[in-house]
Amino acid sequence: MAGLSLAGLGKRYGAHPAVENATFELATGEFLAVLGASGCGKTTLLRLIAGFERADSGTIHLGGTLLSSPAHHIPAERRGIGIVFQNYALWPHMSVARNVGYPLEVRGMGRSERDRRVAAALESVGLAGFAERRPAELSGGQRQRVALARCLVMGTKLVLLDEPLASLDLHLRASLQDAIADLHRKSGAALLYITHDQAEAMALADRVAVMDAGRIAQIAPPAVIYREPATEMVARFVGRGGIVPVQVTRAGEKGRAPVDLFGCPAVVRCRADQPAGAALLCVRPEDLRLAARGEPSFEAVVKRTHYQGGSVAVELVPTARPGALLAMTLPGHSVLAAGQRVALSITDGWIVPAG
Repeated sequence: MAGLSLAGLGKRYGAHPAVENATFELATGEFLAVLGASGCGKTTLLRLIAGFERADSGTIHLGGTLLSSPAHHIPAERRGIGIVFQNYALWPHMSVARNVGYPLEVRGMGRSERDRRVAAALESVGLAGFAERRPAELSGGQRQRVALARCLVMGTKLVLLDEPLASLDLHLRASLQDAIADLHRKSGAALLYITHDQAEAMALADRVAVMDAGRIAQIAPPAVIYREPATEMVARFVGRGGIVPVQVTRAGEKGRAPVDLFGCPAVVRCRADQPAGAALLCVRPEDLRLAARGEPSFEAVVKRTHYQGGSVAVELVPTARPGALLAMTLPGHSVLAAGQRVALSITDGWIVPAG
């Protein structure tokens, strides 16, 4: 049985559908990242699950218990769900230990058992010596660890994380990603992680749900989201690369189909039912390389390059399609200049399913 189950969930603000027909299951112990641009509905989705908003349509079940429907609403404080906010949501007048242990205090747990659990939770997030400090004495990363410890100590089976790393610098983000992965492993809880950061979603989650205009456009493991986007929106939003028109010259067989890309023949990945005809091709940076002499190729112009230490990220505009933009990665010693014309060979790609 799924830990969390959503069926046809919807929420409107006036005429605007913030969440529309959200349907998925999150198994106990699974990590799901909800990824999307600002305004796509991902935070509203979290607020509906948490109980901060009432659903206009559909249902939410947790462990078989109905939490929400248009006619039924269990308040947030009675749902037993752990929540980690971007702004930490710590009580400034309480010590770290009391912030972590307060949910247990509210439940009436005895002092000795409460202290034991709090100490273990703080130890697990690397804050064993910080129990008596106040939140104002902590860094942003330490405050977020306190929030994670509070979820650990509750023993909840579902934790919602609302862009928990968005306000932290790059170094702290890497450290907190490890702490979140530890929380997932030690608690055995299902985690639903709201983010606009693709790298976070891909690195942490078992599955990723991409949201667009209130709807879930695709939900799949990270590798599938990246290599086999289900829609043009997902293909454009996730990962570096480009979308270009191609002609499928023969219907797909065994997940591969021959295409003509700007006069260059190639064989790319596709769905089993891919028909011949016009289509869109998702091309990732690793799918392109500089063509060898005499190799089938198409021409492109270098738009800009970005040195990235061990590699160079190159943006290119196909001569035959000036409105398109492609990306390619080259070794760090490579030298290409803006405006330079190059011949490109395509080694792979994915035909975006129509409709």
